[in-house]
Amino acid sequence: MFKRAFLFILIASLNGFVCSQDSLLRKTQFDSIVNEFGRGIQRYIQADTLGESISIAIVHKNKIVWSKAFGYLDVEKKTLTDTLTIYLIGSISKSFTAFLLMRLVEKGLLKLQDPV
Repeated sequence: MFKRAFLFILIASLNGFVCSQDSLLRKTQFDSIVNEFGRGIQRYIQADTLGESISIAIVHKNKIVWSKAFGYLDVEKKTLTDTLTIYLIGSISKSFTAFLLMRLVEKGLLKLQDPV
């Protein structure tokens, strides 16, 4: 039976890393940061005793600029997860809703004091 899996999507603003005069330097910095992030996630997954998995995507200007999956989809069968793995959304939709509402507040289309 498949273990419970989590999906996290990291939406990052990478304005300093993409499309710049120093694009090669920025790309190197971006790669370095993302690689360290990936190593940290890998350490976390290896230390996990529940057999969880995680898929992560960094999105910039509506394009996926980096994605990777970590852990096992099925620990007993040693089936690795990948970036095409379909997860149950679970309670992560609350985070998406909060994020989108705050974006509307930032754009002035909604106030936190507005009645529901």
